[in-house]
Amino acid sequence: FVYGTTGVGKSSSVKHIFGINDDVVISNKIKAPDILEYVINVNPDNMVEETNDKARLHVIDLPGLINNKALKQDALSLCSIKKFSRAYLDADSFPNVIFVLIHAMDYRYDGPCSAFVKSLKCLSKLDLVDTRNPNVVGVMTHASSLTCNEEKWKTKCINVKRIISEYLDVEADVVALENHLNEDKMERARGNIELQDTVPQT
Repeated sequence: FVYGTTGVGKSSSVKHIFGINDDVVISNKIKAPDILEYVINVNPDNMVEETNDKARLHVIDLPGLINNKALKQDALSLCSIKKFSRAYLDADSFPNVIFVLIHAMDYRYDGPCSAFVKSLKCLSKLDLVDTRNPNVVGVMTHASSLTCNEEKWKTKCINVKRIISEYLDVEADVVALENHLNEDKMERARGNIELQDTVPQT
């Protein structure tokens, strides 16, 4: 599951991480137009026909939350997520991984009134987090927006990890992701890309 606040870059992150093109066919087990389910074949050439179903990766792009100008939409989105998870997951089961996204340039991510914390509170009520076998990974999107400052990276990773632990009751790794890395950003992001290999898990 890919989860986060409105505008954090969920859809672009999904396409970047999993190499999904715009022409990929998506499916949905329930009529929830605000939820996208990508079904990706994992090394299908190496699988025998009988096990092809087990070699599929389902990536669920959940709707953005905590839009203060559209509280009704937030409520509808939460209902859609709840309905989808009930249809998709067996009783007492959890998603394998929940990517919890936060924008790298979000400096108001701490405190009970921050959008990030509010989104974690909502997630904690959806019965998707597995506290016995932690299934949460924190992802800082648009990573090249940050300057190449190792201490700054470490501090934010530590803080995000602490906040996730506080509100979801799980220990989560925190990694960095650049959503739209083009030629213009390469020079500015070069140090950040190297930094991602040294700071992601704190």
